[in-house]
Amino acid sequence: MKKKILAAAMAAVMAFSLMGCGSSTDTNTGGSAEANGSASGGSYNDVTVAVILKTLSSEYWGYVAAGIEAAEADLGCEVILNGPPSETSYDEQQNMIETTVAREDVDAIAIAPLQADLVATLVKDAKIPVLAVDTRIEGADNVLTFVGTDHETAAYNGAYEICSQMENAKVAFIEGVQGDTTNTARFTGFEKGATEAGAEVLNIQYCNAADDQARNCMDSILTLYPNEGDLDIVFVCNDGCAQAAARALQEAGRDDILICGYDGISSGVQAIIDGDMFASVAQDPYNIGYQCVVAACEAAVGEEIEENIDTGSRLITSENAEAYLSTLKEYLGE
Repeated sequence: MKKKILAAAMAAVMAFSLMGCGSSTDTNTGGSAEANGSASGGSYNDVTVAVILKTLSSEYWGYVAAGIEAAEADLGCEVILNGPPSETSYDEQQNMIETTVAREDVDAIAIAPLQADLVATLVKDAKIPVLAVDTRIEGADNVLTFVGTDHETAAYNGAYEICSQMENAKVAFIEGVQGDTTNTARFTGFEKGATEAGAEVLNIQYCNAADDQARNCMDSILTLYPNEGDLDIVFVCNDGCAQAAARALQEAGRDDILICGYDGISSGVQAIIDGDMFASVAQDPYNIGYQCVVAACEAAVGEEIEENIDTGSRLITSENAEAYLSTLKEYLGE
């Protein structure tokens, strides 16, 4: 019953926001290219940019790659796209960066770093514009911009939007790797949004961004809060871990507790449609890919670019999950 009541309240809020002047967390994929008069191609026909992602072997990075390919077609530039086999293939990414920075036929490089400190060292003497994608590269003065999600703001907006629809909500957090900068930003945003909306934070646990550990964390939380009414919402570091936590709730028969994940990947959105998760704070990886190519092209020809390019986020609930899942499938040509 709690899910149905809150879903109805959320639907009213979302409908109202659409009637207004627009939300800062909504995205406009490809808008910047058209605003610069480049979407028809021609302005960047002689530009070659390299993009090195954390990997090309995951759903999330597949959406980023799809946005990169769309921007390449729209802008008329050439994109050299690379990524190591996994997000722990540190040596492979290092070799890709070193090789690319030394090339004379590349006009700009955009990097999603696996090890940001190391990458800062690798690019500090680069003679071409350097951009950070998805994860910031601190410590290198020649990194012109960060293109990606403002994780703290995205998490804040999601938590505030949910918790503001409940009176005195009781919340817990299952967070990823303690000390990781992205995880810290997400947790800080979730916690701030929830508390400013009047929620009470009861418990915080860390699962090292591993599904099995997230399930164990959920079991521990249920031991601490065994009765209906003890806990209302659990905010989880990513959708995979959120789904693991949701399975623990199902086995315990606790449909009174809501799960909110982060990322908005297709399996998480499907879990919302199926009623296993309540919500997910969705990044826009397609737009991250698209806008990083736009910014790289602009930098390559000496145009001024912003120091931070926030590619937006949105809250996915049962009210918009079907439409968003269709959008994700379109990105991958399904």
